[in-house]
Amino acid sequence: MLRDAPERGGLSKPRRTIEYTVTFDGSIDVNLIQIAILVTEDTAEKIESIRLFARPWPVVKLFRQFMENNLRPDPVPDAIWNLPATHAWR
Repeated sequence: MLRDAPERGGLSKPRRTIEYTVTFDGSIDVNLIQIAILVTEDTAEKIESIRLFARPWPVVKLFRQFMENNLRPDPVPDAIWNLPATHAWR
């Protein structure tokens, strides 16, 4: 999808970007997990941003625990695993 996007943090000229979504359905311990990755490219076809969305939360939590257990102590900083405090996930 092509769209006009303003420069970050300002009132500059809009530029054209390309967005596409990659989806994945899988399972963890027979529980369905759905993941959507939104990729935004600039006009030079370089990736500008990647956003990942996953559901349902209880299964995403299992996925995070599995990944954390299998990636440590490799170069994944602790800050990556820390989630912001919120009541939305309760």
